Amino acid sequence: MEKQYALVVDDNPDAREILDLALTRFGFEVELACDGAEALESTKKRIPDLIMLDLMMPGVNGFQVLSRLRALPETRHIPVIVISAVSNQSLMQVPGVSAVIQKSRFSVRELQSIIDGVMAKHQPLVRHQPLVECQPLVV
Repeated sequence: MEKQYALVVDDNPDAREILDLALTRFGFEVELACDGAEALESTKKRIPDLIMLDLMMPGVNGFQVLSRLRALPETRHIPVIVISAVSNQSLMQVPGVSAVIQKSRFSVRELQSIIDGVMAKHQPLVRHQPLVECQPLVV
């Protein structure tokens, strides 16, 4: 089975490293982006299964990234977990946010639980197999 692919977007190198280690431990292939522009460029090359997104970044911020991702049919389905420096559950009201995690206030177990829950909700409902043509049954 192919590994799931996660994109971590944060201007803080320590936060990127912690999330990279955790997601790798959870079985993801991880790509890191240090800003919103790099994240958007990355999604043009390969569509991630999950995005961990900081909102407050210089240049193209996380809100702008989220808005652009949701505007495109090929990226609007991607689950996005916001990583925020402040605890603000009103961020869950932002369209396209699947979950919110407060930086420096989460355990590895909590992170895995949140990711597992988000990924379970965003799995394809049914992957249809091509129909196989059969000869009519003669009785």
